[in-house]
Amino acid sequence: MQVLQCGLAGPFIALKLTREGYSAFLSGFLVSIIWALVIALGSATPALIKRLGIFRINLFAISLTALGFACFSLFDDIALYVFGSISIGAALTVRWISCDTLVIQQSADAHVGRNVGIHETLMGGGLAVGPLMLWLSDYGYGLVLLSVLVMSGVATLLLYFDSLHFETSASVGHAEERLTLDRHTKKEASGELGQALMSAFFGGFIEASFVAFLPAFVISQGYSVAAGGLVGFAFGLGGTLLQPLMGVATSRARVAFVQLSCVVLIVICLIGAIAVMNTGYSLTSPAFLSLIFFAGGWIGGANTLAVIDCGTRLESHLIEFGVARIATFYTVGAVAGPLIVGAIAWKAGDVALIYTCTAFALLLLLISGNFAKVKGRPI
Repeated sequence: MQVLQCGLAGPFIALKLTREGYSAFLSGFLVSIIWALVIALGSATPALIKRLGIFRINLFAISLTALGFACFSLFDDIALYVFGSISIGAALTVRWISCDTLVIQQSADAHVGRNVGIHETLMGGGLAVGPLMLWLSDYGYGLVLLSVLVMSGVATLLLYFDSLHFETSASVGHAEERLTLDRHTKKEASGELGQALMSAFFGGFIEASFVAFLPAFVISQGYSVAAGGLVGFAFGLGGTLLQPLMGVATSRARVAFVQLSCVVLIVICLIGAIAVMNTGYSLTSPAFLSLIFFAGGWIGGANTLAVIDCGTRLESHLIEFGVARIATFYTVGAVAGPLIVGAIAWKAGDVALIYTCTAFALLLLLISGNFAKVKGRPI
């Protein structure tokens, strides 16, 4: 479902509204609604999962996803677009937190990094396949909706066949009654995750902005729709293939060191992309595509490392709180990103995407270095 909720929804909304003559700001607003739902529902999701179970909560998410895309594909009405964004956002929230929690709870301490890396690889695949689906459908609304319905059907069948396993796995993770978390405990847990929360926020800002506006940016520079889909695919492919490296790296070095290194690599890739653009190279050249590929990988890695940090730092009864907290910070960034980038692009042009995200990556680098120094964490 990551393919639909994250990889397909953002660029589909942005490009459809662009075709219909709406502003980039409205596109950013509708994409931000999706992420705002994670903020609104994130804290309530663990209790909802416990009440409904993994099977029912994910079946609910699949249904809402299909409903949301139907609103965008079949109608031309702003109110229904808003409702569609709300449906997709609610589906994303419950699916995301339930899956991350389950992966961490069912992983032995020594395998948290590896298992989270594999899980994030599959999640990152959604960012790559989503733009590819748009490209293959030539942005035809009927074909996009048909693809959504087919994938929803397949997801429902897989969920049904695995439902017994999910329920059993979930019950194991909740074998011991969860401790009630007071305000002081939550504050201490959040303090332990300071670097992870900052990485999640800035990672969400940059990733959501790129996913939503990268194809539109390429097209605005005079390239074809296929070229826009290709560049978006390269970004998502990097976010897919490079995530296992995060798990491997954290098994051989301290998480704090890997986090800081990841931010440095993000900055290098984005500055390199700007340099390639300004030297007259094509946006479909191997040089630009390679930089976008690696940028997608390291940007996705920021969130992967945040989840790994949560799994290795917090005690088992704090995992659900930590995952929900990371999801919230990622989402605040993912809401702010399309809104801010969309507003700047509205005034300064679509090229603002690369420059704005590079500026925020530099800010994250400054914060990460300062955080490690102030907290005294060995890196």
